[in-house]
Amino acid sequence: MAKKLLEYVQAHERDWGGETYPDRPSLEHILAAPVVAFWIDPARAGGKKHIITIHNDLQPIEDYLRSIIRRLPIGFPARRLAILFVNGKEMRIGSKFAFREVE
Repeated sequence: MAKKLLEYVQAHERDWGGETYPDRPSLEHILAAPVVAFWIDPARAGGKKHIITIHNDLQPIEDYLRSIIRRLPIGFPARRLAILFVNGKEMRIGSKFAFREVE
């Protein structure tokens, strides 16, 4: 597991301590998850602490990114993706658009 992921997880655990938030994963689940996403959420702790979600694959992250494009006319969502790890490695998000004919 990448040291950087462990550093982020340790900081998360220190920041939150005994506090919690809905669906906060356990340390065991975070370290075992294939996909770990750190979010900034102004609704929780004023956006000053990351919240974590864990996933089996990147589909929920892809769905979130697609929703940003659809929401552009009304603004960005309050919760924002800050850092993403896949199999313990930090990911950068790139994009490639695919255009398909409407049937």
